Amino acid sequence: TFTAVLLGLVLVDAMTKFQAAEKSIGEEASDISNIYSAAINFPKHTVVIRALSKGYIDKVIEDEIPLMENNQWSEEARNIAYSLTLVIQNISPENDNQRAIYPYLIQEIASLWDDRKDRTTVTNYSIPEAEWVVLILASCITILFTFFFTVDNVRLHLLMTGLVSFIIATSLYLIFLFGTPFSGTLKVSFAKLNLAQQYMHEGLPKKK
Repeated sequence: TFTAVLLGLVLVDAMTKFQAAEKSIGEEASDISNIYSAAINFPKHTVVIRALSKGYIDKVIEDEIPLMENNQWSEEARNIAYSLTLVIQNISPENDNQRAIYPYLIQEIASLWDDRKDRTTVTNYSIPEAEWVVLILASCITILFTFFFTVDNVRLHLLMTGLVSFIIATSLYLIFLFGTPFSGTLKVSFAKLNLAQQYMHEGLPKKK
């Protein structure tokens, strides 16, 4: 019972973290898209902001996502985000429209940094080593206990032990998959980042 509850709790926690990783990616894509769109209200900085926004999304998709499979991140992407931040912070609103939109732009670049930090901090989503040790020990002990609950039919006893081992093994495998959202067989979707990139390079899709 202890092992079943423990596996269940850790699996639910891993799934929740997996969903949080996917959510942070979607919010990051939304942030950079909003910055790109709002740049049109600042004609003197539109070209620079949009160029940096495109450079950032391209660098994240082409370089940083593959690096994240090895728990690494792109220094170039970070530098582009920093340059974009400096440009936005140095804007001096010149009319009422710009003064109204500028706080929104500041809010979006701050949100971009928060979402980027959440995405690139691997410890936010991985399973701690201590948890793995407890899970594996508890699983081994549980399987060992099945040998003490013997039945007269040897085949039935082997079937019982095999089923318990199978359930534990599949649970551990699912925990491993959800605990590594940026690598392995099961990965978070980067579709929203791809859509943001397409929007910046091609514009909104035309209605048929």
